[in-house]
Amino acid sequence: MVALCRAPTAQPTLAPVFFVSFVLIGTMIVLNLFIGVIMNSMQEASAELERAEELRRVRDAGTGEPSFEHELFELQRSIHELGERMTHLQKRAAARAARS
Repeated sequence: MVALCRAPTAQPTLAPVFFVSFVLIGTMIVLNLFIGVIMNSMQEASAELERAEELRRVRDAGTGEPSFEHELFELQRSIHELGERMTHLQKRAAARAARS
């Protein structure tokens, strides 16, 4: 037969330690998520600025239009970004289907 706890005792020292550590760890996790989102957006903004600067340099070089290599690089970058977006949307669709 299973022995049940018939006389529970309070743990006045362990409860505050548990709740304080729980709040601190939860706060750190949420803060880490926010910092991750900010870092990701800053990285994307930096890449966008570099692309704009490269286009400006090519335009100022006198050719008036980007070189074949530059256009190929931009096309590859766009395909990569579309692949990432497609993966993200597929994950969202799978999560939505799992909830239904």
